[in-house]
Amino acid sequence: MGLFWEEAGEDLYEPIIKRDISLAKYQGIFHSFPDRDEWRMGDLYARHATEPDVWKYEGRRDEMIILNHGENIAPAALEHRLHAVAGIEHALLIGNQRPALALLLQPDAATVGSPQGKNEVLERIWAAVQTINDIVGPLAEIRRQRILLADSKRPFAVTKKGTISRKKTLALYAQEIETLYR
Repeated sequence: MGLFWEEAGEDLYEPIIKRDISLAKYQGIFHSFPDRDEWRMGDLYARHATEPDVWKYEGRRDEMIILNHGENIAPAALEHRLHAVAGIEHALLIGNQRPALALLLQPDAATVGSPQGKNEVLERIWAAVQTINDIVGPLAEIRRQRILLADSKRPFAVTKKGTISRKKTLALYAQEIETLYR
């Protein structure tokens, strides 16, 4: 098939199909795009720890966060840890071209109405944030002052599939995100 794995940083790999004339009948993508010699799939995978030909899907390359010092972070698996916390409806790691990560959270309706509000949310998620900080290391760590709670009047933009629309949600909160990094 002409499939190759290219390292994308942080033990992540992107599958790439390279044109091979002897495999032309199996490489239909090059019939659609005859001017290309390779096709980058844009998906990121991690190699299994013990099985060399087993791969785990980790996210999309275009969703990678690249901090301004060059560290690459695949947010999907880290965000999943935050979604597992009670009271959190959506979580979005942010920080592309910034010095460190920040976090945008959309609490669920019951938590938003809570009299304790932001403090309760921070206490609930802090253990998960510390786990993420252990994974990403000190150069990228999320600090408490870089956690932003979404306004209930401006919920995250969500696709028809129910996934977060990263670009639209970031645009909704662009001003607040800018303020976080000042």
